[in-house]
Amino acid sequence: MKLFEELQAVLREHQCTDFAEIISQASLSACSKGYGVNLCEISHKLDMSNKMLIVRLMSITQEPDFDNNDQSEMMDWLGKNGWEKIATKYKRC
Repeated sequence: MKLFEELQAVLREHQCTDFAEIISQASLSACSKGYGVNLCEISHKLDMSNKMLIVRLMSITQEPDFDNNDQSEMMDWLGKNGWEKIATKYKRC
């Protein structure tokens, strides 16, 4: 899915930043209801182009190439690359 490819590129480029942590949290949240993201941090820490990525995540089912399997693949990618561990700050119980 193109959106997930864009998000992965952002995460690769901005490793070890608060910015990337927020993107990873939002990505996990779009893939599973067991995760969340702080909207105030999105408002404060992301620039407009990255806020637009979050808006696209919020409307993920409207993406032209949306596929549930891609959500599973994104979760696997986030886990394999250490982002799931970092993003669990807002994991539901």
